[in-house]
Amino acid sequence: MRLALRLCFAVLIALLLSGNVFAQSATPTPDLGTIELSFRDHEGKYLTDLSISIYRTQRNANGEFVLDYSRRNYVGVLPFKPNGKGIESAQVPPGFYFLSQACCPEEQLRFLEIHPGVFEVKTGQTFSYHPIFARVDFVARAEDGSFVYADAGLYIPKRDPNGKIIPPTPDYSSRLSGPLYKEGDIRMTGKLGVASVKAPPGLYTFAYRLEEGPVEWTYEEITLEPGMRYLKGNLLDWSTRGAPGRYYTQTGQNQGGYNVTDQGDVLFWSEYQRLGGVDVLGYPTSSRFTYKGRVMQAFQKVLLMWNPSLGVAEFFDSLREMATLRGEEWLTFQGVPERIGFETEDEAYALLELNPTIRDYYYSLPNSLEMLGLPEGYGENPEQILMRTRKGVLQFWLVPKPWAKVGEITFMNVGDLAKRAGMIPEGSVNPTAAI
Repeated sequence: MRLALRLCFAVLIALLLSGNVFAQSATPTPDLGTIELSFRDHEGKYLTDLSISIYRTQRNANGEFVLDYSRRNYVGVLPFKPNGKGIESAQVPPGFYFLSQACCPEEQLRFLEIHPGVFEVKTGQTFSYHPIFARVDFVARAEDGSFVYADAGLYIPKRDPNGKIIPPTPDYSSRLSGPLYKEGDIRMTGKLGVASVKAPPGLYTFAYRLEEGPVEWTYEEITLEPGMRYLKGNLLDWSTRGAPGRYYTQTGQNQGGYNVTDQGDVLFWSEYQRLGGVDVLGYPTSSRFTYKGRVMQAFQKVLLMWNPSLGVAEFFDSLREMATLRGEEWLTFQGVPERIGFETEDEAYALLELNPTIRDYYYSLPNSLEMLGLPEGYGENPEQILMRTRKGVLQFWLVPKPWAKVGEITFMNVGDLAKRAGMIPEGSVNPTAAI
């Protein structure tokens, strides 16, 4: 009997020392509530090797949660082991709690109320969502790139008798999300302060304001489609400090961005502006990298290659190089039309006559031959008509898309094709910080 008591006492001491003093079981207990946590990266893979602490809390006279990290409020810790599954759960008594990342509690807080028998599912630092939902990310910055206060949300649209959108207000009854930011909690939901909200597909009013009180909201209507991600913000790119240029986060997947600069003797920033900037070339999709001895940088629509002898950036023969590197069959699998061999330039230009809208767009570009090269292929599918050129692919849309209307022309993302072809080193593909 004494031996049994000693063993029970030893187990209790071990639990107290480990911090796991709450019940952990896959079977819910009726008088307890269950908290389940999961952490994922931007690809949806579970993250491990971190710890989440759970504390009791209560509201003060103003209805605000009280942050008290004392031992008396400490409930336990959920350890996400390196060889674990990335999902941990615990059963706790009913009441108010806050969850804190053990390494940096001031940067990672979640508040929740637990009810008996209720199963609470909470995602971790990286937002995860079901494919049938859409996701909207929002970030607010000052001109120098630092984070600022913002209040943002999605609303069911309301209109006045004339059909004009009624601006949202803080007491808007149809609001779907609470404030995405709170002063002092800017880094609450992402490494770069990006706040996220999910919603079913449909038409919404998206609105934000950069100050509290009776200030004007900035708002727009957006259509959310299943599984789509939308990046919104008052300032998504800003000037670099280490060298003339600009830092862009639009293609950084909420993990950072890419610098386009005149650093060193490679004047990509100056050339980027000369060649048309974002409107013509798209946003950067990589940092600088070296390919076959030449300094290059990928953008959504083109690859720029630095020519040191002329001191200018040139459009790289992207598709020709990919065909050499991976083969025509690989390009076809990526959705690029098959290349047609023409004997004369007139024959190549005649291909444009198959779609007058694409033809007019091609000739409207100030540097179409330099940027795209001669037409080399044509293709159709139920969603789009495609015109392949030496350096890119034009897409004429037959159905509406979040990024294009019916009849609109866009560029196939050559930068992403180059990534998949293995032309860009992984270190240059990964988003980085502003310089």
